[in-house]
Amino acid sequence: MLTRKYMNTYERIQVLEVVILYDSLHAGKRAKELCDRLASQLQHACELKFHCWNFSMLLDPVAARVVTIQTTSAPCFVVAFYGNAGLAEHVEAFLKQCAHTMRAAGTALVAQLHGIPGGKEEQSPAYRSLEQIATSAGIPFFSEVIEPAADEVTSPTSKIIPFPNQPSPKGERGHHAQTEETAQSR
Repeated sequence: MLTRKYMNTYERIQVLEVVILYDSLHAGKRAKELCDRLASQLQHACELKFHCWNFSMLLDPVAARVVTIQTTSAPCFVVAFYGNAGLAEHVEAFLKQCAHTMRAAGTALVAQLHGIPGGKEEQSPAYRSLEQIATSAGIPFFSEVIEPAADEVTSPTSKIIPFPNQPSPKGERGHHAQTEETAQSR
């Protein structure tokens, strides 16, 4: 727990960790917004600490291990993705392996689907995979749909390139992914 000095007294602030796994920069931002809404509902009762990872980072065994470790102290694991696409095999395999850790930690799995109409999440192959993983492992499962009208949809076919100055799974610079369009706007 953190101790913060406040008006010459000390008060204890609980830190809640949230792991966010996302397929595009846009989805990652929207997942962070979901967590910000949660934080505002808690009204300063605790601080949220975010661990954000792009799907591609799970290809690196060291990064995947770090995500698993972060999950042990996170009550919430958000997977944000384009709803019409299936989960990449390496992401699904990672989540299946991590399910025991999530269950032991009491972590809830949250699917945030982008670019599909509300009420259509059961038609998403990725949603069905996540729901099945959560059900099989006995993990609480929640979902949120970001409808196309409310979302600036990033096409799942956008070319993903790494951010500069951060490591990628292949040891290159670039930790989180961004779309080609985002890189050109910088």
